[in-house]
Amino acid sequence: PNLVANKLYEWKITLDNGGTWIGCPSNPPDENCKFILPDNEEGQVLRGEFIIPATPTPSVNLMFDPSSTKLLSQQVDSNGAVTSSSCDEYQAWSGHVVRATGTWTPDAHMNASYAPWQPDEPLGVMQQGATCLLFVQVGNLQPHTWYEWKVTIDGIWGRDSYGCNDDVNDPDQDCSFTTDATGNMQLMFNPASNVLSSKPI
Repeated sequence: PNLVANKLYEWKITLDNGGTWIGCPSNPPDENCKFILPDNEEGQVLRGEFIIPATPTPSVNLMFDPSSTKLLSQQVDSNGAVTSSSCDEYQAWSGHVVRATGTWTPDAHMNASYAPWQPDEPLGVMQQGATCLLFVQVGNLQPHTWYEWKVTIDGIWGRDSYGCNDDVNDPDQDCSFTTDATGNMQLMFNPASNVLSSKPI
């Protein structure tokens, strides 16, 4: 059905064919999430997916973060820019500079003598993406090559430097990724859970 401008809508998601319901953390927990469509705009919901109309207009993104089981919504304008968001719980590092660094940096700079693992890596500065995660896109990497990386906060190594939690004896060990044939990667950081992830682009 078409959505109505300025009307309050409520929503949740289901897992296991309705066996588990997830809403928004509040009082009581898991109550319905809410969003309002902007003035004079319409969209369509089909099988739980928000479908942007054929003519580019502001719309609402409905999102689920499986790492933290949070439901999120964002209002975006016709250019795709976020104009309002329910990413408040993802603002743990708001006002801080979050960077990716690691063994990939010499290749990204196309300089074999460039020192890796710099905590204030200029090519690693992350920004908030459409799914509330922080991300940076890096290129010029060697194809089909294994690299290691971590995230730093405000350009220093310290207790707020994050790696991967694959080893209980070393919870902040280096993360790793392998490039595909393009040598381009997107490195991501979830500020709600401090989880790192990556994907070829």
